[in-house]
Amino acid sequence: MEQRPEAFTGVGLAVTTLLAALLVVEAGLAIAGYPPAYTDHQQLFVEYDSVRGWRNIPDAHRRYVTPEFSVAMDYNAHAYRGPLVPYAKPAGTHRVLLLGDSYLEGYTVPLQDRVAEVAQRLLTAGRGPGVQIVALGTGGYSTDQELLWLESEGERYAPDLVVVLFCVNDVWYNNRASYPRGAKPLFRPAGDSLVLTGVPVPRPLATVVPAPRRSLKAWLVEHSHLLRLVQRALRRSPRQAQAGPTADEFLPFADHPSPAADSAITMTEALLARMKREVTARGARLAVLLIPEPRLPHASERFGQICKAASIDCVDPSETFEAAARTETLTFAEDGHWNANGHRRAASVLAEIIRSTGVF
Repeated sequence: MEQRPEAFTGVGLAVTTLLAALLVVEAGLAIAGYPPAYTDHQQLFVEYDSVRGWRNIPDAHRRYVTPEFSVAMDYNAHAYRGPLVPYAKPAGTHRVLLLGDSYLEGYTVPLQDRVAEVAQRLLTAGRGPGVQIVALGTGGYSTDQELLWLESEGERYAPDLVVVLFCVNDVWYNNRASYPRGAKPLFRPAGDSLVLTGVPVPRPLATVVPAPRRSLKAWLVEHSHLLRLVQRALRRSPRQAQAGPTADEFLPFADHPSPAADSAITMTEALLARMKREVTARGARLAVLLIPEPRLPHASERFGQICKAASIDCVDPSETFEAAARTETLTFAEDGHWNANGHRRAASVLAEIIRSTGVF
């Protein structure tokens, strides 16, 4: 059948109109700056530390942007997120010190939605400023680095209660001299005590790494606001449940832990026991709050064994989170960390811990 020239003209006009419309939308999004370009990695927010391996950058103010969230990250002069708290404790104030990793740092939510701030509001609502929470959280930290931060910084706040937000991968890295983020300190057993090794931590090598080849899709997403908007919409669609973890860091929670995993468990018990001795020696109390990991069936059991061996007061909110997850989403699908709902649930548990210890 012979094609009429008018048909081709109509198709060409439709394509031209569509492209023009897309360019107008792209221009509008670019002027509005929405959605912003994604941050490559949270490595942007840390720097080398000779004792702990890395730390948050003091007085840094940057935005962390992914397809799932966009959060302003503001660090104070002492390299933790939020307003700087003076060391001197006001008279009549009960102070709670939190130690943790990226869950406590809370890079996935605005500061007001973070577990520490929500718990603070729950505790002070209608009762006045009787309790003050100081949250020392840095992404990638394990119990050993949190212990060192407690000794160098946390104890200066004279806390009445110290609460550790315990992530399951802490166990494995408590017995390792490196983490995906870089080199870290390592405690080694010496009789009934622990000896710190690997300090000063080796500096990262200043090598020039060739830029990886990028796909056309990655280039387009980086430079097109419209494509980022489409990608964000697609990523919010329902996804299949993630498969269970198989990485080395979860070996301590296997059915039959390997010798290396057993050593990591023993080191974790020793670190928590040392932390308890130091906290109680200053007249304070120590509690440990497990960050639930539903993909690990033995997480609660193993956590309970560690707490019992270290004689630590521990709280496992796994059942509470499991029940809540039936009616609301608690984590980001791809990032895996708590969203605002997850932080709110954790804050409720944390507030109850603080109330139950009698410091408030």
